Amino acid sequence: MGLQKEKKEKKTLNYLVLFIIFHNCFFWNVYCIEKYVVIWNTRRLSLMKMLKTERGFTVLQLIATMLIIAVVSVIAIPSLLSWIPEAHLKGAANALFSVMSNTKMNAVKENRSWAIVFDTTNNKYYVCDDWGADGNWTGSNDTTGTGDNHIVSAYCMDGSDANDPGLPANCSQRKGGIVLGKGDASNGPNGATIPANFVSYSSQRVVCNSQSITNAGFAYIEGKDGTTSYAIGTSATGVVRVFKSNEGASGYAR
Repeated sequence: MGLQKEKKEKKTLNYLVLFIIFHNCFFWNVYCIEKYVVIWNTRRLSLMKMLKTERGFTVLQLIATMLIIAVVSVIAIPSLLSWIPEAHLKGAANALFSVMSNTKMNAVKENRSWAIVFDTTNNKYYVCDDWGADGNWTGSNDTTGTGDNHIVSAYCMDGSDANDPGLPANCSQRKGGIVLGKGDASNGPNGATIPANFVSYSSQRVVCNSQSITNAGFAYIEGKDGTTSYAIGTSATGVVRVFKSNEGASGYAR
């Protein structure tokens, strides 16, 4: 009898334990589900609120923005259009300055004379490292690039490659319409006389020898507006200089 009673008590205890475990699991799952539902609803409401508050522009705001853009454009575009030709002209002056400086360096490096020959007819200049059989940088047809000088490179007055097939063959039709010219200046730097062909170098060429010495002179260039011009040249000691018109004494200043 004692053994059966003990077995019965153990069986009852096992049922009680199973009941407790089932009870706890069931209510814990219900709690978790309820908690998840609360969190989801909270996030959903926050998302809906955010979507409601993030609205697009009103018609009035769009009109005001367009008016502001139009006013700024009216003010800025004329200034930009007037700045572009000036930028082209300044770039052309800097290009010739660089070519002169590099030509001097090459003459010193190779220990022989180099020259830049100006083509005043076609608004070009040629960098040459040999004067050919005639012993003259500006002999027959040399000033038009068809003589016996050995031409290293040829440029239009805007600084672009004169032989570039992707650009107009006529140099005056390239960007900025930059050509040899004095603009509205009456005199050159320091009151110098500006020649009719706008190149004050003797025989239209600047020669750089192996000691970096050059002959003195200037080449004058202008843009489409025909007012502003630059004088780019060298001193007798070989210093390369750039002057802009309408600034300083005698109409030009560095």
